[in-house]
Amino acid sequence: HGAGRWARCQQTGRRIGSRPCCHAQCRLDGITSLMSSRGDAATDVVVPSTGPVLALDFGDVRTGVAVCDELRTIARPLEAIPRAASPDGMAAIVELVREHHAVAVVVGLPVWLRGPTPQTARTTSFVGRLRKAAEGVPVVTFDERFTRIMADRTRAQTNTQTGRDSLAACHLLSAWMDTQK
Repeated sequence: HGAGRWARCQQTGRRIGSRPCCHAQCRLDGITSLMSSRGDAATDVVVPSTGPVLALDFGDVRTGVAVCDELRTIARPLEAIPRAASPDGMAAIVELVREHHAVAVVVGLPVWLRGPTPQTARTTSFVGRLRKAAEGVPVVTFDERFTRIMADRTRAQTNTQTGRDSLAACHLLSAWMDTQK
């Protein structure tokens, strides 16, 4: 293992990366460090500090979509896109970027507490194709852990008919916006 693939626990100093630390923030930092060292996360992408951002909760069958306002205070769900990895799905995403004047796209990166999931590789491949299709609009990944659970809770508490995938994208975007403040 190369030195760049490891991070240290912020509280205990223990090496993390292949096995998660017991502290939630260190797990996030370790996974980000591990993913960055593999080239899976876009650490060199610059996202403008203002302007609408589109979020995608990528799935093989449906991809949830959310967008935030210009000041990045409120995220709202949009209609999910069927088969987003297909040419028609990719065209629909590019159209949404144009329609909402999105200055960036955030794609949820599926990781478990122990690291990447089988869906991680498919999502990373999708992100690579989206970066080419989005023509100059930054596309970044963000940890999407627990967004489905939060979406299910939101649906149960509010009796909303909004789809689970787009609610998950909404939670993803809200969490990403919180890290940008």
